[in-house]
Amino acid sequence: MGFDDHHRFTLRQLAVFVAVAESGSISGASNALGISETSVSSAVSDLERALGLRLCIRRRSRGVELTTHGRDTLDRARVLLDAAEEMHGDLTAQHHRLTGVVRVGVLAGLAPTLAPPVIDACRIRHPGITVDLVLGSQDELISGLGTEVDLAVVLGRHLPRSVPRRDVFDVTVHAVLPADHRLAAQDSVALRDLAHEPLVLADTPASVDHAYAMYESIGATPNVSFKCRNLEVTRSLVGRGLGFSLQVLRPYGDHTYEGRPLAIRPISDVDLRETVVVVWSSQVRPSSRASALIDLAAEALDTAEVRSAWSV
Repeated sequence: MGFDDHHRFTLRQLAVFVAVAESGSISGASNALGISETSVSSAVSDLERALGLRLCIRRRSRGVELTTHGRDTLDRARVLLDAAEEMHGDLTAQHHRLTGVVRVGVLAGLAPTLAPPVIDACRIRHPGITVDLVLGSQDELISGLGTEVDLAVVLGRHLPRSVPRRDVFDVTVHAVLPADHRLAAQDSVALRDLAHEPLVLADTPASVDHAYAMYESIGATPNVSFKCRNLEVTRSLVGRGLGFSLQVLRPYGDHTYEGRPLAIRPISDVDLRETVVVVWSSQVRPSSRASALIDLAAEALDTAEVRSAWSV
């Protein structure tokens, strides 16, 4: 049983409706899409007539509120639009040029070092692909595989066995110390020698888990003086002498944003290595362009230039 001409809807109408739902207003969708508010409003009205459903309630002062039908249609519209985009990319790939958007997730703490080489390599190798960069926590990115992101660059420890992965390189945990710290002159430091000192804890699930596991391995408990989710702020607090920190990321240049010097030394007595990995969904088959980015990401990150930022 098919639709007659009066009950057909278009991908454009669905795309406009999704933009309205995501921005929360007609004007917001207009700005996002670069079309007039009249065109946005007409597209949503045409979609409602085609479906015979009221999808949203429009209020001048409070934007747009989705109805129950609207929320259901939003989920279905995203699936259809993603499928159409994948179809376009797959068909184009048959003519030897990959096009479309690939959503690449990167663990927020790794992004300053690991996102740029992936995006740059994609620009050179696959100029028809646009990378939509998504930053998040380990849990957010893993749970979003196949829906929010097509692939993700995360840490491999404690990954569910069901998640497909490509190991890239191992990283070592470093102690981030003030430059005038009593152990700063050493090439490496023992966590046992730092165990009772104030710890400025990088407050992300992966970092907290790793720090507590390291302390547990030496029979100690962290003396947490401060928690912060932002790694650069954490380094700045260390630079001011508020404690030391444990981090796997070693940015180029041992100074804080304030210009205060740091001493960054590998931990010598605890070997809880992390592995940088590229992962994707086990439930959703990657499109041809996403598969190409999985291979490219692993290749772009497995270089001496990238690895040098993660070792002393």
